[in-house]
Amino acid sequence: MTDQNISDFIKIPPEFQELRGKVKYIVVIAIAIVFSYSSFFTVETEEVGVVTTFGKFNRVVNPGLNFRWPLVERVQFVAVERQQKIEFGFVIFLRCVSWSIKTTLKNKNI
Repeated sequence: MTDQNISDFIKIPPEFQELRGKVKYIVVIAIAIVFSYSSFFTVETEEVGVVTTFGKFNRVVNPGLNFRWPLVERVQFVAVERQQKIEFGFVIFLRCVSWSIKTTLKNKNI
């Protein structure tokens, strides 16, 4: 048996034959774009990033633009400087009291 290419059975237009040689370059450029897009990440100012390599702790990164190896390293963001606060004020209490006084006065005038 002889080795035959698929191009022996199917006629490929000349435009696609020219493109066939450039496919390697297109694939390499596409992989480079995906690699660079998934490699960089941003840590917010109130967070730190914990980088793990295959699930094992590797390093802590500070806020700003950082680099990681895709498919090998994962980043978890931990809020360390975030201040969560609940404000209690007398303004809400006074509004409730004034509302209850108004309703009782309205009811007494009837």
